[in-house]
Amino acid sequence: MTVVLLGIIVIAVLSAVRASVRASTTAETAAEVETLVVNAIDQVTREPITTCDYTDAVTAAVERYTDSTWDPIAAHVIVEQAYLEPDGSWTNDPTPGDNMPVPCAQQVWRVTVTISAPDGGLSRTIQVVKSEI
Repeated sequence: MTVVLLGIIVIAVLSAVRASVRASTTAETAAEVETLVVNAIDQVTREPITTCDYTDAVTAAVERYTDSTWDPIAAHVIVEQAYLEPDGSWTNDPTPGDNMPVPCAQQVWRVTVTISAPDGGLSRTIQVVKSEI
């Protein structure tokens, strides 16, 4: 009887430890993803407005983050850019060229950065609007 009771207690304690470890790992991953997305948006806001493509800025911010238990380069990074049309709509084709009504520096840009953990289980998105106008 004592052995059975002791076994039940040990199983309960081990289950609690396992749940604690899992929660700790999830919290750490969430903190890392949050740090990456904030660093990426910070880099975007520091880029000159003459930049028409912010993908390189986001990639550089993610690559600089090396204080990680998982490889930040393996994180899934999505950068979506759009510029504001005169009619108030957003155009999701921010490729500089003849199709842009005015130069990059005179545009209002919306940059959305989504970063997911390498296992794809956790994702964070942040958006910033840039303008010199």
